Amino acid sequence: MLDTAELDSVTLLGIKPVGAVVPHTKTRGGFPEYLAGNVDGVTDVGPLLEPNLERIASLRPDLILSSKIRHEKICDKLSGIAPTVFTETTGGPWKANLAVHGKALGLDQQAADALKKYEDRAHALGEAIKTKNGALPTVSVVRFLAGPTRLYQSNSFSGVVLGDIGLRRPASQVSTDPKKIMKEISPEQIDQADADLIFVATIDDPAKTQKSAVTTNPVWRDLPAVQNG
Repeated sequence: MLDTAELDSVTLLGIKPVGAVVPHTKTRGGFPEYLAGNVDGVTDVGPLLEPNLERIASLRPDLILSSKIRHEKICDKLSGIAPTVFTETTGGPWKANLAVHGKALGLDQQAADALKKYEDRAHALGEAIKTKNGALPTVSVVRFLAGPTRLYQSNSFSGVVLGDIGLRRPASQVSTDPKKIMKEISPEQIDQADADLIFVATIDDPAKTQKSAVTTNPVWRDLPAVQNG
């Protein structure tokens, strides 16, 4: 499993891979805490952009899963180790990718069942939020990383999840272009994150990001969601 989505898919379907790339979040090492118990003993074959081919080969996998956007340049090398199945990209089309992974594993129905269970849960959560609050709030997704700050769009991974719940997005974060799943902004443009709720993620050492410049900016502090905690 050479990226986060592939690792998520196989563990969701009850399979423990022999090897996987550790997700490329820089704030902590190791596999995600939400996969605790599902990845014990799994060998790290990373880094993401240059997976260790010798280590992968030594594990003698029956199948390799990844995406063209990550590893198309080494497809021939991977295929020389084991049958390799690529999706086109990652993130936004995660539902279609799950179906591809399920088919590759011979677990088509299990993948469809898992997706329906998730969608039912998302719908129920949206209804519960609406019942409690009288309406569904608008939400923004801000991510700090080394380089420009990102606003994740409605067609990103997080955007699809929020959409399935029924949460609305501000106009600055609505996209139907599959190549535009995020928008880079400067600290002075953080007012584009204005929404009832703001989800914030930090993927790098905060000192290497614009987090301080953004969160000390009067524009950020004046956002209602920030003022409301």
